[in-house]
Amino acid sequence: MAAKLRALSANSNASEIMTIGGQTHLLTPTSHGGRVNGAIWAIRPEQPTMPEMDSDTPLWEAVAANIGIAIAHTNQLALLESQSRTDELTGLLNRRAFMGDLSKRLAHQARTGRTGVLLYIDLDNFKTVNDTFGHDAGDRVLCDVAGLLTSGSRIGDLCARLGGDEFALWLEDASTQGATAKAEHLLGNLGQINAAAGIEEESTLPRLGLSIGIAVADPANQEAQAELLNRADSAMYQAKRGGKNRFEFAHFGDITDSCDKE
Repeated sequence: MAAKLRALSANSNASEIMTIGGQTHLLTPTSHGGRVNGAIWAIRPEQPTMPEMDSDTPLWEAVAANIGIAIAHTNQLALLESQSRTDELTGLLNRRAFMGDLSKRLAHQARTGRTGVLLYIDLDNFKTVNDTFGHDAGDRVLCDVAGLLTSGSRIGDLCARLGGDEFALWLEDASTQGATAKAEHLLGNLGQINAAAGIEEESTLPRLGLSIGIAVADPANQEAQAELLNRADSAMYQAKRGGKNRFEFAHFGDITDSCDKE
């Protein structure tokens, strides 16, 4: 049937009547703007005469025309929704979408009692790449980091570019051990990103790194989303103050003053 539809796609207004297993099938493609986007597949259990089936064809083609428009509009709405939620450069969630989805995850936690982990991540020494190699090179680094962050992601995890060189990860149903493993994986795989950016081991340029703040979200603490975000952000700055390219856990209630990023 798929082959038949592909053949009909050359003529978006064409229909085809077929007999399969003693049943009569009418295949009518749906289209919009001259492009096939679906099909109506009608089956008659009895064997009608060809004139009877031919008389049905204009009706189905009229229905198909309207369905084709509806499918195109639905696809366009889905595209606009995706674009409104996605960071254009990296394809990750944008800040607005991440915050909205995180709110839903925390509400789910409150119902199930399961823990999750939030990672706030800042790309160390990113300005050096932009200043030395240009913004196109900087964009490639951001995309490479996005690929690293999403590697090994599970259903329920969230990954976002919050803006500039700041990222966030939500690990669903994760523990401190899972968060530690994820942070170590990220830090242990920066060599390829540095090499791709032109920063080799022997380079005098400061190497790219990740400062990671980790906050465990425990429903028992009844912590507001803003407090969780602040804890992860504060832990990230502690990692920077501790030498960069490392991770730091935030304890419940820990919120410290931020420092200027370098």
